[in-house]
Amino acid sequence: MPDGGSFQLFASDFAGLEFVPGRVLTLTAVFSDGTRRPSATTVRGGRRAASVLTLTYNGKLRDRVGAGRLALGADTELDATLTATLSAAGGRTITRLQLQSSAPGAWDTQATTPAWVLGVASTLDGALVNDPMTMAVNFPVADGGSFYLFAAD
Repeated sequence: MPDGGSFQLFASDFAGLEFVPGRVLTLTAVFSDGTRRPSATTVRGGRRAASVLTLTYNGKLRDRVGAGRLALGADTELDATLTATLSAAGGRTITRLQLQSSAPGAWDTQATTPAWVLGVASTLDGALVNDPMTMAVNFPVADGGSFYLFAAD
């Protein structure tokens, strides 16, 4: 496959369940050298436009959270910094986020889970929107809007 190339996929659906509106389809590519590349995900639309959240890894740019469930604050180690962008007509309100690695790593916005805290801010250097007691989030995102995620490594 050349750089920038594309290909078509074909799949059957004998029960009529796989390609209904709202169904999430995920594709993971494994290359001949054994490496895996990030999955591609799409949502089958229907009467109502589907919500799609894309995620971009920006590198270790800031120190915003620490290692642990309640570690909302710097710990002298740069955190993985990601940008999430929403595509959803009319926007949405985000009330919980979970980030899972293919390695044994998990982060979220709930203090009651064993996962480490996932810090969330509307700008790279803006205040975290996480509740300082529960780690919960509740914030609106406009269609085409972005926000930042911070995960300790």
